[in-house]
Amino acid sequence: MVNFIIFFILLHLFAISEDSEAPSTRSHIQDYASPFVYEKDGQLDPFVLPEGLNPLVPGAYFGPFLELQEVKLDFVKLKGVFLDPSRPRVLVQVRIADKEKLVRLGKNDYLGENFGYIAAIRENEIVVVQTFDQGNKKYSTTRTISIEK
Repeated sequence: MVNFIIFFILLHLFAISEDSEAPSTRSHIQDYASPFVYEKDGQLDPFVLPEGLNPLVPGAYFGPFLELQEVKLDFVKLKGVFLDPSRPRVLVQVRIADKEKLVRLGKNDYLGENFGYIAAIRENEIVVVQTFDQGNKKYSTTRTISIEK
């Protein structure tokens, strides 16, 4: 009896009536390959640069992007080092807008002006690399910040 009820339900679910359309012989690939019609009524034209935007000069820098990129390294104090072999981290105290703030950072995180980043984390110190522009030349400097005892 249960088999008959299940058969009857499936028959009605998958039955094709005379009003229903026949299955399409078109494949999914043909649907994707069909040409795209762009209607620009009320839409931005993707091929025109918006007005008022000036593109950057090639090689020009812009930023800083993060508030930690505005911190002078003189106001950075190393408070702790977490030497996890796979992902070492440091706890750094910085002064942002005349407020002291504790921040946890890792290798290659940005810290300091001039696109400074943490290049190395050692047992009691971090190494920050900064890049300076002087004319057409770039210079990189390193600064070591140690835990103050």
